[in-house]
Amino acid sequence: MCLDDHSHERTGYVHVGGLKVLKVRSGPTVVAFGALVAFAMATMAAWAAAWYRNDLLGTFPNGRLPGDNGRLSKADMLFDNTMGVRNALLVAATVGGIVWLYRMRNLAEAVWPQGQRRHRAWILLGWWVPVANFFIPKMIVNDLWAATDPRHQRGTVLLRAWWLSCIVAFPGSGTMFRHLPHATYVSQAMDQMTSAEQGDAAFLVAAVLSLAVVWKLSGRLEPVAGHGPHGQPSVCVQQPTQPTA
Repeated sequence: MCLDDHSHERTGYVHVGGLKVLKVRSGPTVVAFGALVAFAMATMAAWAAAWYRNDLLGTFPNGRLPGDNGRLSKADMLFDNTMGVRNALLVAATVGGIVWLYRMRNLAEAVWPQGQRRHRAWILLGWWVPVANFFIPKMIVNDLWAATDPRHQRGTVLLRAWWLSCIVAFPGSGTMFRHLPHATYVSQAMDQMTSAEQGDAAFLVAAVLSLAVVWKLSGRLEPVAGHGPHGQPSVCVQQPTQPTA
């Protein structure tokens, strides 16, 4: 029995013995995808908490914030808790994504090693080195994608949109781990919540596009790497035919 050596390259299925079977992603892919889903859900919850607090602040007259309002205290607690969960899941998604990139790099080197332009150490360093973190991660993902393309074409609309969303979201990543400065006036607190809502929206877009990249790239690279360059099987064993009388 042979796998269809073309049908699985661009779809989410393989054909085995005439049956259409959903491809199973590897462990690192499942972990990275799950962490991103959890982060996206936590980001939506954080956005909702910021919106609720902002809406509540709008009911107070302009001036100093009340110091002993029960509803506002509960809104503050909700916002802080959702931000804490979201921050923890961002760390988990980042670790899962880096492990996934290492897995994809191993596969890409089995398919098109000469096309991987950066040392694998940059899979980690590329996200943290100033200036380099604006282009190295995108270059690495471009090379992974090109390993599955017969023309070795780097970059697609999806990858460009994903990286643009990451660059937009990056500036807010540092402030996520610091408490917002204490606001004295209602207008200051509302401005803070508006900024938090905008940051959450940017992170949500980046998370959704990251999910698309993880799922699409793994679906292209994992089966291709297992069958040689561009999905052409190196060995295909045919079942013997029964002799006819």
